[in-house]
Amino acid sequence: MSVAKGLASTRHDSGGSSTRDYPLCILRCVYFIQDHGLRAPQIFAQEGDPHRLQRLKTIFSSPKTGYGKVMDWNQFTVYEAADLILLFLSELPQPLVPESVAKRWVSMSRQATMSERLDQGIDFWEEALQGIKGPNRSLFKLLLNLWGDVADNVDWNEMPAERLAERMMRPLMHLPQTRYGTDYMLGLAFVVRKRSEYNAGLKGERSRTAF
Repeated sequence: MSVAKGLASTRHDSGGSSTRDYPLCILRCVYFIQDHGLRAPQIFAQEGDPHRLQRLKTIFSSPKTGYGKVMDWNQFTVYEAADLILLFLSELPQPLVPESVAKRWVSMSRQATMSERLDQGIDFWEEALQGIKGPNRSLFKLLLNLWGDVADNVDWNEMPAERLAERMMRPLMHLPQTRYGTDYMLGLAFVVRKRSEYNAGLKGERSRTAF
């Protein structure tokens, strides 16, 4: 898939914000889901229409549309947008999340369970995101913020963190179909929950995603 860049302001875990480059197709899909799909039933689990997904992919791959700068979302649903995010991740040359990072999440989730340590500070996110660098780090945080918000709307979309993580794990890590990493899924679910709590805290609210 040909990829154009889009600019967006990003919030730093340490405070403040700055402008980052993101793949335009992902940025537009994330915004579309945030605006219209956080409460869509089984978002990211229910597949969209394959023909509309192919059209969406063509739009984001075509110079005629500015690689997605010119398009009409009325022709698509949030389910095709979610599918395109998963497709993009699965087609990356290298996985967005290395296995070493996923192993750290497993360890952090177990430590939190044993010690009831639910730290939300800067140190937590520095540790959790260590090993994801540069543009990949920015992209993962963009997606993690989205998935945290999706998980926070579990009462409407029926997508708890575990179910989200199960759907995301293979595209994120490029795991083969013959391999299923339950520990990795639980580690990712832990990080999604933490991001949901983090996002809610910034709004002065409490996350609906319970441990």
